[in-house]
Amino acid sequence: MVKVILEKGLALRQAGNHVAAEKVFRQVLEREPEQPDALHMLGLTLHAQGRFAEAAPAIDKAIALLPDQAMFHTHAGVVAAALGTIGPAVEHYKMAIKCDPNYTDAYNNFGVLLDAIGQYDEALQILDQGLSRNPKAATLYANRGKVLVRLGHIVDSQLSYEKALEINPSLAEVHNNLGNLLKRRGHYAQAIESFKRALELRPDFIEASYNKALALAAAGSIDEADQTLEVLISTRPEPRFLIARAGLMPVIPKSVADIAVWRQRFEEGFGLLIEKRVSLPGDPLEVPVMNFHLAYHGENDRRIMENQATFWQQACPSLCFTAAHCQKPSETGSSRRRVGLFSRYLRSHAVGFTVEGLLAGLSTDEFEFVLITISGDEDDVWNTLASQTHKVLSLPYDLIIARQKIELAQLDILIYADIGMDPLSYFMAYARLAPVQCVLWGHPVTSGLPQMDYYLSNDSAEPDDAANHYTETLIRLGGMPTCYRRPFIDERKCRSNYGISEDGNLYLCPQSLFKIHPEMDAALAKILQGDPTGQLVIFHGNAKIWTEKLLQRWMPLFGEAICRVVVLERVSWQEFLNIMSLADVMLDTWPFGGGNTNYQGFSAGLPIVTFPGKFLRGRAAMALYQHMKIDDCVAGSPKEYVEIAIRLGRDADFRTSVSEKILERCPIIFDDQRVVKDLAKFLRSVPLSN
Repeated sequence: MVKVILEKGLALRQAGNHVAAEKVFRQVLEREPEQPDALHMLGLTLHAQGRFAEAAPAIDKAIALLPDQAMFHTHAGVVAAALGTIGPAVEHYKMAIKCDPNYTDAYNNFGVLLDAIGQYDEALQILDQGLSRNPKAATLYANRGKVLVRLGHIVDSQLSYEKALEINPSLAEVHNNLGNLLKRRGHYAQAIESFKRALELRPDFIEASYNKALALAAAGSIDEADQTLEVLISTRPEPRFLIARAGLMPVIPKSVADIAVWRQRFEEGFGLLIEKRVSLPGDPLEVPVMNFHLAYHGENDRRIMENQATFWQQACPSLCFTAAHCQKPSETGSSRRRVGLFSRYLRSHAVGFTVEGLLAGLSTDEFEFVLITISGDEDDVWNTLASQTHKVLSLPYDLIIARQKIELAQLDILIYADIGMDPLSYFMAYARLAPVQCVLWGHPVTSGLPQMDYYLSNDSAEPDDAANHYTETLIRLGGMPTCYRRPFIDERKCRSNYGISEDGNLYLCPQSLFKIHPEMDAALAKILQGDPTGQLVIFHGNAKIWTEKLLQRWMPLFGEAICRVVVLERVSWQEFLNIMSLADVMLDTWPFGGGNTNYQGFSAGLPIVTFPGKFLRGRAAMALYQHMKIDDCVAGSPKEYVEIAIRLGRDADFRTSVSEKILERCPIIFDDQRVVKDLAKFLRSVPLSN
């Protein structure tokens, strides 16, 4: 009879009717007060209702009756964790594993708990122990994937998710998690497919629908992303959905007018969110950085960036954390100032290449350097940078824990190599983690944040009115924009190696596709029309749809010349240098120009045609030309830009003379010590107060 009643209660519990199930289990206990299964099930039912304090003694009593039941100990651990009593939860999970080393749920729940409290290495160890016992446990692989993301082991995490789905393809949440990982890696098309699969399995899966919208936006399918978010908002107007929709911005805009429309929508959208005092109670990392593409529009973004800062400080006040040592700033016990440099791009990336010489030139006797990045982003360039510093910090992709790790370093000065390119660094920058906080030109636009004290820039690249472009105090360092190590090509190849015709002049525009502003389109078309055998070479975007949208935008202007646009796959750094050496002319983008590529091009003697803009981000090539005392390739208008490019392409003697001047004079722009000395002077003298 008791067995029949228990089965009835279990069926009610599995159906989600926990109130009715509770009555059934209590009915059993009235007959048999020490029935262990009824006590255990009652505890689970109370837990499901959020009545954790009542659930714990019920399961504890079941354990007292049957102390060797791994399931009882596991569920006691779940309840203890829900009560916030971590120590007892850990002991219950350990006992469950001792009772039955093959009980998968014990490893799963123990791993989830350790992950939740930030003990990622220990969580991974427990989950791996479980897999050694049961290599077919899909949930263990799924949770292992989550922990590996935290640890920054992105490739291994993807393999774990894929293994979980190989074992059990019906796990919608794992498809969603895999999609998030692929999105973070820039594999947008694959991410979108993962989210679609999750939604096929669970059509009401709100998280997957939201994440799909974010992936669509990142991939450039802005209209579809907008429609998806609109539907979500009509169903459930969560703050993150409202924020994400307000912050939509096309990667490849259709036209200059299209940019104006989206910028206006952006400003009005966040203005309305500020007016309505929308708050975000969850993790801000669930919402991507919204302001990245604004910098490529050629406008003064100071006001819009300040408004973003106003919104986030209002919506998520916990961002404005202050480290304990900053509340009463004082000199450290060491005679050296402790300086942190933070970016997730301190690797084989433009940011990593452009800070390498700066770090190498600064005195380790005078400063104690702490190099900070996100776990999983380390590579050979990171290792080189790390060898030049006293200490390194690899942060988990967790805002609170990452912030705590930086706080423990007790920095005097914290330099962000870039702000606005990555969500973690952007939201981290709202905190006061050092008495003095600065931002470099990795993403050359003001942060808009009151927590950023100084913007470290280059005097020769900034216009006279540059101070008006920044909320930070502008520091105009002398010398070159950075201390850049001169690159050299290991092995020279020919055009045919890359599928490029040997005939005709090669005009290389190697920048990210979102740097090619619609205002440039007519100039690029005229260059090809003015050189009937010329080829315009670009590289695919992170998402192929970026390339498709750009070529669609070009077709009406380019006409038949569109067939002379060569699109190359993205390549390694050395291959990139090889391709650059094969070009006849490099076309700098405007109003947002190149940075890293200028040094690479000049090292090869490549003439770079540039049309300087109104802001730092469009004036780097001009600044280097000024230092080399060369003005042949600096245009004063789009018309002159076209004329210079065509002359360089078609007049071999002119091109050779410019190239020879560049090769003769370019040594001055490499390994510049003036900028290092000015930076050291600033770090040495800036008052440690905020």
